[in-house]
Amino acid sequence: MHHDSAALLAAFCALAAVGVARAQDAPRARVTGAADDPLVERLEREMQAAGFVLAPDAEARAEVEPDAVHVRVGAEPTRVERDADDASVALVVVETLRARAAAPVTEAPEEARPARPTRIRAGLWAAAGIAGSPGGIDAYLAVTAGANVRVVEGLYVEAFGAFSVPETELTQRRFDFTFWTTTFGAGAGWSFFADDELVVLRAGLGLAATLALIDGDRDSWGATPYVRAAFGIAPIPELVVRLDGFAGFVLPELDLRFRAGWRADYGLPMLSATLGIEVRFTE
Repeated sequence: MHHDSAALLAAFCALAAVGVARAQDAPRARVTGAADDPLVERLEREMQAAGFVLAPDAEARAEVEPDAVHVRVGAEPTRVERDADDASVALVVVETLRARAAAPVTEAPEEARPARPTRIRAGLWAAAGIAGSPGGIDAYLAVTAGANVRVVEGLYVEAFGAFSVPETELTQRRFDFTFWTTTFGAGAGWSFFADDELVVLRAGLGLAATLALIDGDRDSWGATPYVRAAFGIAPIPELVVRLDGFAGFVLPELDLRFRAGWRADYGLPMLSATLGIEVRFTE
């Protein structure tokens, strides 16, 4: 007798364990809606009969409304119209819930945030090239350096310095002489392309001061209104390879005199073309 009781108890425990395991594995769901709506009670019975465990905190749910039932599993609801009797609607809702619960739940993707455009705050540049004053001083090697700061979209201000290579040796009209000049200026300009574009195109104007000296004699200087254009390629927003063109007018035109007695005019116009690198700071 003891053996039969023990066997019966073991069988009962096994069945109970299977029942608990099945209950744990069973899908959980809930029904929400007006308490006096007969479809709410009908849905609960049909869901239990279909193997669902009713739980008030279940994420899967059937929301009963006067004209439809919204089945929610995850982010997107499925709408089941109440255009038939409650028994038929309940069966459709349960089958929909079973199919949705069996499928992997995926959350609705977050709306893709537009990439924040690159904005240039400032830039530092240096370049080398040729400069000269046609009709006055032949072309000579020059270096330039400058900085620009963004004011508003497209608009920037700049400051720069341009120098001839120290102790530049020139020969004109069979005269050999040493020439030195420098120009410091500031102005404003406009960028024609967005900051994150591959191509850089700018144009600006400003005012500078130019000083020139020949053979160590008395220097001459004058005010220099100028225009500048820059064309560049930016392989990355922080780096630009740029070609600059500069045209200015020294007022009054500088009268440069050689010790040998020959003289030259300088500054109407003053031109330069340089190739350089600009490092830009973004935000």
